[in-house]
Amino acid sequence: MRLLSLCIAITIFLLPITVSAINWEKGSFDIYLSSEGYYNYVRGNEEKSSLEQGWFYVENLILDLNHEFTDKIKFQGYTHFRNSNDSLHQIDEREWMFVEGYFRLYDEFYELWGGDYAEDYTPYTLSTSLLGAKGFYKYNDWIKVSALYGRNRDQDLDDYIQNTTGGRIELFYKEHLTLGGTFIYSDVERDSLRADSSLGDQFNQVFGGDLHLSLWSDRLHFDAEYARSIYNYDERDKTLRDQYGNAFLARGDISPRDNLTIRAEFERVEPWFYSTMGYASADVQRVKGEIEYAPWEMVSTMLFYEYSYDKIDKHSLAEHRTHTHLTSFSSTIYPFYKREDMWNSLAVDLMIDHSKYYTKDEPRTTDQDDLMVYGTVYQSFTHWNYSIGYTYSRNWNRTDDTCEYFSHTPTVSLGINYPWLALDWAWNFGGTYEYRQYILSRLIDRVYSGNAGLALSYERTKSSLSLTVAVEYYDNDPDPSLGFVDNISRSCSAVFDQVLWERNLFTANLTLSASYMHFDEDAYDQNYIEGVYYCGLKLTF
Repeated sequence: MRLLSLCIAITIFLLPITVSAINWEKGSFDIYLSSEGYYNYVRGNEEKSSLEQGWFYVENLILDLNHEFTDKIKFQGYTHFRNSNDSLHQIDEREWMFVEGYFRLYDEFYELWGGDYAEDYTPYTLSTSLLGAKGFYKYNDWIKVSALYGRNRDQDLDDYIQNTTGGRIELFYKEHLTLGGTFIYSDVERDSLRADSSLGDQFNQVFGGDLHLSLWSDRLHFDAEYARSIYNYDERDKTLRDQYGNAFLARGDISPRDNLTIRAEFERVEPWFYSTMGYASADVQRVKGEIEYAPWEMVSTMLFYEYSYDKIDKHSLAEHRTHTHLTSFSSTIYPFYKREDMWNSLAVDLMIDHSKYYTKDEPRTTDQDDLMVYGTVYQSFTHWNYSIGYTYSRNWNRTDDTCEYFSHTPTVSLGINYPWLALDWAWNFGGTYEYRQYILSRLIDRVYSGNAGLALSYERTKSSLSLTVAVEYYDNDPDPSLGFVDNISRSCSAVFDQVLWERNLFTANLTLSASYMHFDEDAYDQNYIEGVYYCGLKLTF
């Protein structure tokens, strides 16, 4: 108790959170300052705990200036600083950080941006964050020209400097057609490299073109993108040649009726296609289709299928081609949707997922199937709701039959809410049981879990209190190679929130919280206890 009192006293002192705003006719200057402190308590096997014991603080300062010079010239300046001794809020163990900052001049038809920014041209060409400058100009709703220059944000941490420049042009025809072209150039500065740098003298160029089509009163859509890359991992090595690769994506959807939508997609990305600023996965060919159909008002269904494989040409690094089939079916049914009584909200969800992975080498290195069947019934009333679910899983592994298993997992949840004694009460309860049996060894693993919570609120004083408890128990067979050793975890938490003062120009909120978790394993030296004690004060001006 003395420790908790000390935590609260020190944290209240450290925890002012203020927001201040200065407004004028054509602009505003917002200031956000926060400081929070908390104590993490860990006993036992500290290596297994996700927490680090001790006192911690996090401070943030955000300045946001906005001003409208004219109807067509608007300005924004934004900066964010952070100071913390908690490694979860640090990068490279830096307590003081300049998180981000930028300024921009903008309007509906143009933008000039300097500082930290994120930009997204197309998936194959550029979708990243950089430090530099960017801008665009749009003329008469039929053409848009964009350009950018930037480099990696944290050069000391990366141990290299990588420059990126590029541009994009888009042509529009009403809302029906868009044609786009993109060029991105990225190069690592050779002089910035060190012996331990994670990259070599890397060079990358990507050219791309894309098309977006919308027809038939927006019932038919077609999108396509093609990109070609030139890549060299290290231009200092004269034995490395430039690698040329292509990527292509085409997708479309059609809705011939209001209750029917059909989608299809094809993608092929060659092994030598490389985009340092994009996010395409190289060496894959994929085709997939999806149908959404609601035959009646009470029923909606979805059917999905995807087939893909790697090692699409001789440049692939994969030793064997892996084939992947994914199939999914889901449906939601409201059996009593026409009734005007309590049964109107009853719903039934059904989902079936099947995946298959295999190679064709002898003996096969991969040959596996996974099946999951899930069903749930749920219903909501004025003051309570419930759900009952069941999941069946089955794994077939023909390369290692010791891993094959099946499992049964029933779940249940209940929520109750009502007003009583001038308070709003909200209870929630949940429970899950999993039975897993390995086919070959007949070993059995069981998992029991349950949780309960209560939320109380008093509108007159604007107070709220939340209490939660949870227990999870793993009861496993003695062979640890097939699962976890027996263990049980117990946790509880309490959060109290109080509005101390609320006026037009000033609001004060107080938050107190405490959480506790005890992990107990069969091996005594693996046990540990966690606790977090937190107090926060928020002032808004």
